[in-house]
Amino acid sequence: MKTHTTENDNAVLAATQIAESNLSAEQVAEYLFNHPDYFAEHTDVLAKLVLPHPGAGTAVSLMERQAAVLRTKNQELEAKLLELVHIARDNERLSNQLHNLASELLATQSLSDVIAVVQDSLRDAFKTDFISLRLLPAVTDDTDLLLSAHAQSILFSEVLRSGKPICGRLNDAQINYLFSGHTDEVASAALVPLKAVTLLGVLVLASRDPQRFHPGMGHLFLSHLGDLISSAITTYQK
Repeated sequence: MKTHTTENDNAVLAATQIAESNLSAEQVAEYLFNHPDYFAEHTDVLAKLVLPHPGAGTAVSLMERQAAVLRTKNQELEAKLLELVHIARDNERLSNQLHNLASELLATQSLSDVIAVVQDSLRDAFKTDFISLRLLPAVTDDTDLLLSAHAQSILFSEVLRSGKPICGRLNDAQINYLFSGHTDEVASAALVPLKAVTLLGVLVLASRDPQRFHPGMGHLFLSHLGDLISSAITTYQK
């Protein structure tokens, strides 16, 4: 009696022949990509496929493996979404803080008022532990605020030359110059150049948290902050 091979048996046989042939993995993958309904039409082939379980010696079906991959991707997407929500909320908070700072700076009537607003408002608004504002001699005669020639040419030459905020760790000489007595406390800082038509000085925000001002963070809000303060300073520049 002649045995008739069913369509599904032929599919299994074809799959076996492909596996035993000299076809490359790329050719097999290309065929499956070009025939996305293959496994839908040959469900028995799908059922027979097994893959090693990641991190274990057991085997799982292709469908189980796909489900596990999808779960992992969903978890990654959920984590990314939560991160984006956190960033959006933080950006909204910073935007509000910049708006409040702008309002306070508009109400100032002297350079001393500007300095007071900067020192009083930024500590709470931008979660920073230490603040230092140093200005060039062309801006002020106040010795407590002056940025010395040595500091301009050596200590802070990079940020003054680039004209862009720089975040990260300060060296000991910079900390001693700006925050004498707190050398062991300053773990990270943001250097913000202050400039209008000409260079005005530098604003330094420092934190005990080493990750508060890290090199990889964005500089957009720091740049806006520098622009706001620079604009207020030029109003009362000597």
